[in-house]
Formats: sequence, C-alpha cells, structure tokens
Amino acid sequence: MTSLTLLDGGNAQEIWHRSGENPARLWSLSCLFSDPDLVRQVHLDFLRAGSRVLTLHNYAATPSRLWRDRDELPGFLPAADAADPATALTALHRQAARLATEAREAAYAEGTAPAGSIRLAGCLPPLVASYHAEVIPPEEEAIAEYRQLVAVQAEAVDLFLAETLSSQREVRAVLAATAEIDRPLWVALTVDDENPAAVRSGESLADLVAAFPDAAGPEAWLLNCSTPEAITAALPLLRERTAKPCGAYANGFVSVTELAPGGTVDSLRRRPEASPQRYAEWAGEWAGMGATLIGGCCETGPEHLRAAAEALRQAGYPLPG
Repeated sequence: MTSLTLLDGGNAQEIWHRSGENPARLWSLSCLFSDPDLVRQVHLDFLRAGSRVLTLHNYAATPSRLWRDRDELPGFLPAADAADPATALTALHRQAARLATEAREAAYAEGTAPAGSIRLAGCLPPLVASYHAEVIPPEEEAIAEYRQLVAVQAEAVDLFLAETLSSQREVRAVLAATAEIDRPLWVALTVDDENPAAVRSGESLADLVAAFPDAAGPEAWLLNCSTPEAITAALPLLRERTAKPCGAYANGFVSVTELAPGGTVDSLRRRPEASPQRYAEWAGEWAGMGATLIGGCCETGPEHLRAAAEALRQAGYPLPG
C-alpha cells in the first residue's frame, strides 16, 4: 500500500480546551507568550500520537488580523513588540517557530520519532477570517500579505501549508507569494458543508483545481476544516482533477456558520459523535479513496490522531517513523 503521512490536529482548539480560558479575538496567539509550555506540550503530544508534520501555531497572526485587533496586542506582547503590528508579526511567528522546533527536538530526544522524520509547516491561513470568502482582500493586497508571512517563516520551516482557503483568488495569491521560495507548497481547501462540490466562495471545487495545472500548481492538494462527511464527498472530485498527492483533515464542529469575521470560537459547538474512534473510521475512508496526507483540524486532538494512526496501521498502511 502507498505510504501515508500524518499531519497534526487542531492546535488552537486543543490549547483552548486545556487552558480553560475564555477566548478573546487573539486568544490563540496570546498563549505563545503567556503559556509557551502548553503550546510546546500540545505539539509534542501530536508527535507522540503519530503526527510527522507540525504546523506552526500562528494561524491568526496575519497582517490584516493583527491590524484589526491591535488593541489586544499590549495585553500579551512585550511593549516593544506590541507597539506596531508589523513588529508584532515577527515576534509572534518567531515564537511559534521556536516552540514547534523545541517540540520536534524533544520528540527526537525521547525517541518518539527518528531524527529527521518530522517536518515543520509554515502556515498561510485566510488573511481576514475563516470561511468568509467575501472578506478576502484584493489579489495584489493578498499577495503582499502572504509574502510577508512567507518571509517571516521561511527560515524555520520545511514546507508551507496554505490552509482553509476558499477561493481561486487565495490560491493564486499563495502561489505567487511562494513562487521564489525553495519550499514545497501544499494547498488545503475548505468546502461548503452543505454542497461539497463547491468551496465556500461558491466556486466549483473541480473548476478551481483544474485552473491550476499540475505543472504550475501546488505540490499537494488537501481538503480541510469542513465536516468529515463533506470531505468524504469532495475527495473524489479533487482526485479526479489532479495527479498530485491529496489529503484530508476535517473539523469536529456541528457547524461553522455562527463564526463571523472577528468573532471568537466560543460561538461554535463540538460534535459529540466525532469521537477518536469515529474519526479513525473517516481517516480509513479517506486513505481508501487515495488520500496520502491525513490529519485533523479544529476539535481533533492527539487522541483522534492516535486512533487514526492505529487504525491505519492495522489496515496495512505504512506510516513513517
């Protein structure tokens, strides 16, 4: 069978649940400085569960979001870094890279994974808000912002993961921003939970992928942060349009419709039936459909990835490390 690679899971939600704190607009970033041990431990727990790709914990650290929520920065950043969103951007990304690197080294030291087997992924998220294609900046502005994110992460990472993208405009922007960087780019699209044949902008999933031929597109296509059922329905459509490696990592929310731009995740509810055992079944379905990159998104913790890894190994899929 084809070898699989396990990504990590929903870092921010896992950190939030463990911290017990009420989320502010930048709650997922404040913990980088207020509780770095927790962030490092979550990374390490995903590695112990079988993950071999760690995404930096910097999803909300985009120029647009930091400017919008700049009033929150003095609450957790040193004064010199909080004074300017551009300076804050560098401080946050450097801290995220440091904690992920330390978790990787700890995993090597304890024998969790063979040396050299863990890759760090730089995060290229939606610039303004998840799930809302209507707030995506104009393309040239998006390219400029993504170039800032690429520049501040490039030295620390092995690849870039552009995740939860919902439009052709975003894909064009990340491709342009990473064109001159010697790092693989993986693109993960979020599909409409009620109409998995379309991404959340309303554009056809098949047409979007077809617009970026394999010779000029990303090195892998994935589906993420949609319900497992939506991803199961959309994965064959993705596989039909590309010969590149494909992947899947679903969320565990009941629905994401309540999360408005600038809102906080306490407006969303976890699906009680999305247990580690059930998630392992979904992961097995995706592997059987040809997905070779499998992980978890929001509300999937280390226990979900551990269950998936065990089930995939029992099914005969080779997993590195």
